[in-house]
Amino acid sequence: MTNCRQTQLEMIGPALSLEALQHLENCAACRARLRAEQSLGAALGETPSYDAPGASLSPQLAAALQPHRSASRWLLLAAALILIAGPSLWFALRKPDVPPPAPAPDERIVRYTPFLVLDPLSPDLAAGRGRLVRATLPSSAPAAYGLFLPDTQGSVEADVLLGDDGAIYAVRFVY
Repeated sequence: MTNCRQTQLEMIGPALSLEALQHLENCAACRARLRAEQSLGAALGETPSYDAPGASLSPQLAAALQPHRSASRWLLLAAALILIAGPSLWFALRKPDVPPPAPAPDERIVRYTPFLVLDPLSPDLAAGRGRLVRATLPSSAPAAYGLFLPDTQGSVEADVLLGDDGAIYAVRFVY
């Protein structure tokens, strides 16, 4: 058996259960509320809708009452442009990062190739014996080892690792 609260909750829905109908037969308060709900629903059904203008309105008034979709499209377009252009404008107007100072004209940037080991099985090389010598070689020397270095005109410097016996164990080019 249902109580007043359950019956009133069912009044909101499209249909009443058999138990709610039995409760309405015995409860005058719920019957009065049901009649009031039905009366309100009927009155709302007869009320004209304000979504669309009625036929009795003049064409100018009807046009004025229609929602302006073009204005909302322009607003959406303006919002999209602001979202796109805003960050771009910020990047364009912000103070750029200061680049690192360029090297002086007489200062040279020195780069090295990896050491090319010419005699990996040498006992002197394995023992760490030998000496490193800076030498000036012809610019064709790196090509002999399969290297093509930029900015090598005339000659190129190389660090040469010599063994105690004078043999060349490794070489790296400086450019």
